Amino acid sequence: MSDYHRVQLPGIDALGLKDFLPRAHDITLAPEGTSPALTRCLSSSHGPPSDHLATPGASASDDASCSGRYHKNTKAKRDRQEQGSVVIDSEDALAFYAHWSSGRPQTSGNGNSAGVTGLKIDIQKATAGFAVYFLHKHYLEALETDTVEAYHQRMKVLANRFAKQSPLTGSMLDGGRYERMCSHEGKSKSCTTHPGGPHSSDWRRCRQYQRMQIWQRNVARHARR
Repeated sequence: MSDYHRVQLPGIDALGLKDFLPRAHDITLAPEGTSPALTRCLSSSHGPPSDHLATPGASASDDASCSGRYHKNTKAKRDRQEQGSVVIDSEDALAFYAHWSSGRPQTSGNGNSAGVTGLKIDIQKATAGFAVYFLHKHYLEALETDTVEAYHQRMKVLANRFAKQSPLTGSMLDGGRYERMCSHEGKSKSCTTHPGGPHSSDWRRCRQYQRMQIWQRNVARHARR
């Protein structure tokens, strides 16, 4: 078991303090005997290590521990953002290619922070289902033509490529290097990338609008070939 453990704060919603206190999973208790400087670092999720170790007397080991945890949290945040963008791209691909959307909407707050309108698990299951469907379809074709080994090699190459790029790379939704991704601040729904634009009051709708422009442009270009 880790030396550090998470705790739940009881009654936060009931007390009306939800918006003023850290989320329960952001609160970390340090083991008994931890120095004050390191304890302050471990119990906070804000600012670089130097901010937390301003107390005189912080040891080099405290500094190393705090720095390591800070960079670990930063990496975890980047990983969550990347995972979130994959779900967003999956929802848009399903909407434009299959005209499909989850029949179960994501809750307002979670949907705004996640950037999706449908339930995330529905999006993930539908995306994985399509992957398995086409893998199976092409595998059957390989069985019929006795080219299973070549099929495996081709799929391995594709999987390695897909793991290193955006799911939309090379698709009708690929906006290229000049695509300006929609974004928002905190709990606000407004798109900060395209202020004043169509549907900019909701960054999710704004993204769908921007990608509609990309889709139409790419489809028209392919049609002229």
